[in-house]
Amino acid sequence: MIDASKSLWEQVGKFLSSIIEKTFETVYKNVAKPIEKAVMDLIKRITSGEGRGQIVETFGLLGVAMVTFIGSEYLARGLQITLRKLAGIFNVYQKRFTIRVRGRGEAKGEPAGVGAGASGGGSGGYTYTMTFNLGYPLRKIADEMEKYSGEYRRALIYGMSIWACQPMTRLANSLWRNVLPVELPTLAELREITRRHMPIKEKFEEHLDIMRRYLALYGYNDEVISWLTTPVTEEGWFVTIVDRFGNKRRIPISLLYELPTPSDIARMMIHDLFTVPGKPELAFQSFKTAMSMKGYYEDIAKFYYLLHYKYPSMSDLWEFSCRTVAKQTWVSVKPTKEEDLGAERVYSPVQLQGVYGLTRFAGEDVADKLNKIIQDVLRHYAKWHDYAPFAWLDNWTADNLIYLDLMADIPMRIDARWMYKWKVPIPKEIADLTKSDYFDEKALFLIVTSRGMHPRWIEPITIAECMNALAEERTYARTGVINAFKEGFMALDGLSKTLSHLTDVKILDKKVPVRFLEGEVKLLALRAKYDRALDILRDYFRDLLRGVTENIIPFDGMTESLKVEVKAIAQALKLPNLALDESYYKLYEPVAESLRKVRTVERIRYWYRYMLYKILYRFSEGYMSEEEFNKTIDEIVKNAKLTDEEKQVFTEVAKLMYEGFYKKTLADGILHKVRRGVIDPKKAKEELVKLGLTEDLAEALIEKSVKIYTLSISTLLSYAEYVDIPEEFVKRKLEWMGVPKDEIHIILQVFRIRPLRDERAKMIRSVIDAYIDGYITKELFQENLKNLGKSPREIEILTEFADFEKSQANAKLAIDAILNRLRRGAITLEQAKRELKKYVVDEALIDAMIEKYVRTSVWSPDKLVSMAEYVPIDLEKLKKKAEMFGYPEDEVKLYPAYTLARNLNEEIGRIITELVYLYVYDVIDEETLRKEIDKVRTLDGEIKKYGVDWIVIDDIEKELIVKRAKFRKLREQAKS
Repeated sequence: MIDASKSLWEQVGKFLSSIIEKTFETVYKNVAKPIEKAVMDLIKRITSGEGRGQIVETFGLLGVAMVTFIGSEYLARGLQITLRKLAGIFNVYQKRFTIRVRGRGEAKGEPAGVGAGASGGGSGGYTYTMTFNLGYPLRKIADEMEKYSGEYRRALIYGMSIWACQPMTRLANSLWRNVLPVELPTLAELREITRRHMPIKEKFEEHLDIMRRYLALYGYNDEVISWLTTPVTEEGWFVTIVDRFGNKRRIPISLLYELPTPSDIARMMIHDLFTVPGKPELAFQSFKTAMSMKGYYEDIAKFYYLLHYKYPSMSDLWEFSCRTVAKQTWVSVKPTKEEDLGAERVYSPVQLQGVYGLTRFAGEDVADKLNKIIQDVLRHYAKWHDYAPFAWLDNWTADNLIYLDLMADIPMRIDARWMYKWKVPIPKEIADLTKSDYFDEKALFLIVTSRGMHPRWIEPITIAECMNALAEERTYARTGVINAFKEGFMALDGLSKTLSHLTDVKILDKKVPVRFLEGEVKLLALRAKYDRALDILRDYFRDLLRGVTENIIPFDGMTESLKVEVKAIAQALKLPNLALDESYYKLYEPVAESLRKVRTVERIRYWYRYMLYKILYRFSEGYMSEEEFNKTIDEIVKNAKLTDEEKQVFTEVAKLMYEGFYKKTLADGILHKVRRGVIDPKKAKEELVKLGLTEDLAEALIEKSVKIYTLSISTLLSYAEYVDIPEEFVKRKLEWMGVPKDEIHIILQVFRIRPLRDERAKMIRSVIDAYIDGYITKELFQENLKNLGKSPREIEILTEFADFEKSQANAKLAIDAILNRLRRGAITLEQAKRELKKYVVDEALIDAMIEKYVRTSVWSPDKLVSMAEYVPIDLEKLKKKAEMFGYPEDEVKLYPAYTLARNLNEEIGRIITELVYLYVYDVIDEETLRKEIDKVRTLDGEIKKYGVDWIVIDDIEKELIVKRAKFRKLREQAKS
């Protein structure tokens, strides 16, 4: 039924909608469109300010409304007529529907606590026939349409009347406003005006009464009015708290008063406005009281309190963290809790050094400590500073980690320049990037990039910084080039070219020229030319001046020569402004004259210096009289411009030298007599004392002159190896030579042992060998060492050495025994390895010993080939074996074919014999014989897979076989 109704109404709906749509379209075109135009023109005039007056336009608006009255009537009548016509058409169509309803029910009951129950059920049905007239709904709607136009007109007039009376309402309100309350002030306005009169007590009370009267007009209950108007002076309408000075302060309860915001209360708490000295517990009590009056539970109040604290800036936190790691904090005060606020395990800044302070002066240690601080502390602070701890995008990191990473400053470019210049070591992480353990241009490139430089300027700036580090060396190179030009070892063109391109350096794998700017090159070349001119002229002037002072040339000749030279140099070097300042050099003339006189006297003194020594020497030795000496000295003093004091010094020195030479000559004669034995030392001493020498000096001179022969200590010790020298004699000799007593004892020990040292060493070695070989006990070994003169410490060391050698010898014997048993096959390889591990720690060494000492039998490739005649051998394994034996690759490839040929040799021979017989007895002809032989020796062409053309039978053998077959055939024919 539903499906049938649906299909029916779809068809009816489409038909009716098309008719109604066309009807409305016709009405709109003929009636609604002109009305719409009139209304839009009126609205446009009013909104644009071009109206014809309020009254006129109002009547115009009423006229438009009257048009709508008529239009609505036309529209309603048109639709009514249309629908009734349609109803008459569809009235002949009726549809009858038969509806059959069936039902079934079942019930079951079990009363609680009874323990029993019952159930039952039933079913039934009803048939209903419904008739549907298609025209009835249209007729019903047409009847209703007759009422709609009247209802529309009444509603429009009613609405317009309400709005038309609005101005009259405002006028009435103005007339009655002071008789009856027309408009009441809002609660906020009442409270605000009352508050503004609080400073004026009488006005405040008056406005409180006014506020209560207006609240009553609102209909508020008296109790509610008291909430809004009770002043703080009333008992029970305030809460008392205590401020930081101990004064009691009231917080009003009435809604008349404004309370501080929660943020203001939290800031008051932070600024200790509630804190009473000596009673810190009252602070939180007052704070929680104030916050509770704003409706905040004490836990939420504490959150507000915590929220209003300022955090240290991230830069300050980073600086403090670095101080902590560097152990430079100094405050020793520890944090304190406020009620239950604050962490449990806390440290003072000084104590933090023990947790995060560096342990060694290394960048890695500092990085580890700072990373630990970031992990434990700073990342939380970054979140509290509103930086997200999570990543916003894939393949990126969190905002707070970005900020934390940016807190560590990257070295400035000037720092990078110095690191590059001094080639300092760099951290391993940077070295892994740059492939260098030291700071180079790639590390500088990383710093320039990290500083946020524009990508297109990174390489030029890196190169510039590297070149800047070479500025000093470039200056040295410049000086060298200029010096080469100045000294005449380079032409001007070469100087300019060299300065324009000194050399190339490799920076970031690019050749970068080291050079000066064009202007710099010109200025440096000019400086070099002036330096060259100055060098030449300075040297020339110096030599000319020396010539003047040495009386070689006159002063005028010097200036003339300089003038000529300056002119020549100016022309040669193209320095037009270079010229001799003659007025300046004329000032040198008196100086040159004074210098000439001084140089003359200096030369005279120089010559006299050598002459004076000879004169003094001759006078002291008696070759010149005193009169001659004085006359000569007078001449020297006069010519050399010496003073009387210098003359007196010469005279006194001459007398002193004369007396000294005289005494020395007499003393030498006495000492010579002693050496020749003419007089004894005693007599010589007396003579020397008479000359004025002290006794000590006389004895020393005699000892120096008289040579005493004696044997040295080392000579005595070496002689003791060949002749018998008494120990007492050696002891006296040592005492006479002044050897200290503690050293005499040591030398005597060497004296006793040295003749027997070789035999003693051999004896000690024999005793050690006997102990190692087990021929003597340890006690006897140690006793023998003691008898051989070894000290207890030496005996202890030698015993340890012998025990070690003995254990090594035993271990070697055990290892040899194990390897011998393995060679004989008495034990397996695994057993041998287990036994050897008891003596050898290195497993690789065990394998090497087994390889070296135990022979391993391995079949050669040829043996395997021979075995292949009787057992199957994998040809690939055979090739690998040949490769292992080191056979060349081309020979290894032949082994499969060789194996096959060796295995089939006999069978191939038998087949050839049969083929020969078949040919002899004319079963096959010669051509068939040849073909069959080829098939046999090539295995019907399969032999090429093995890399050869044939096996067993080569081409020559093939021809010989055919020839032999022919001969046998002839023999058989001859027999018959």
